[in-house]
Amino acid sequence: MTETLNPSSLACIELLEQVLTDARAGNINTVGIVACGPSDFGAQIAGPDARSVALGLDVLKAKIVAAVTQPTVDMRPNIMTPLRGNGQILRPRPVPKR
Repeated sequence: MTETLNPSSLACIELLEQVLTDARAGNINTVGIVACGPSDFGAQIAGPDARSVALGLDVLKAKIVAAVTQPTVDMRPNIMTPLRGNGQILRPRPVPKR
């Protein structure tokens, strides 16, 4: 039985193939890899330029933080009750879309 790869695995393979092509062409002399599976992760470095890998990791971490902190649409129902002031029912003002 042949297992079909999911889109995430295919994207990982494509990225790794691009990096391997660049390394074989002599364009990469140090690499740091963090590989994540369903329940664990591993990390490894190869090559002499650990300082550049550390800088690259800082850039990568900023991208990860941005990806996990972007606001998402809240699909839960929203129940609004009218505000009361001076005996009047005040309607909520529309909020401009960003």
